[in-house]
Amino acid sequence: TVAKLLSDVVAVQVAGQVTVSVAEFFLLMQFARTLGKDVFERVIFKEELHFPTTEYLMPTCSELSDELKARIADKAKKLFDLELPTMEACEKDELAARRQARDVVACVRGAAGKPGLLLQRNWGYGFYRNLAGGSIVAIIASGIGAYWHAGTPVGRVFIVLALIYLLTVVLSRWLLRRTAGHYAQQLFYAFL
Repeated sequence: TVAKLLSDVVAVQVAGQVTVSVAEFFLLMQFARTLGKDVFERVIFKEELHFPTTEYLMPTCSELSDELKARIADKAKKLFDLELPTMEACEKDELAARRQARDVVACVRGAAGKPGLLLQRNWGYGFYRNLAGGSIVAIIASGIGAYWHAGTPVGRVFIVLALIYLLTVVLSRWLLRRTAGHYAQQLFYAFL
């Protein structure tokens, strides 16, 4: 019947629109994550060589107590047969010492498991990293919206949104360092 055919056509059209919208959402979400990881994280933490998890294990860093570092070093030696970098190693070749600490951290992550508080810290860091990446996309979209609606109240709303997202990008270095530091501490506590 015609009514059945029309209802099927409407159902297919609605399902198609929903599917495309969901696909676009996930594409933008993945793009924001990629920007956050490959731009912000890579630039701020230099391939994890300056990530707090690596930084805290360096002998020149005082964020963790010497006793806690010694316990981490003992356990890393027993479990992975890996050692933390020494002061002498840092003075000789800091880049190699940072790689050594980064390698220990990679093993520590696996051994620490995924306890609740560590996951919360990880999600918090990931949220801000992805927010920073998404803010770049949002600034571009807001700029386009401001251009299309120039001189109108909607255009002014887009300008305000662009400024808010720009503020997020400006604050991203501080937010990422802070949340990454919280994650690093919790990772080492979970490991021990």
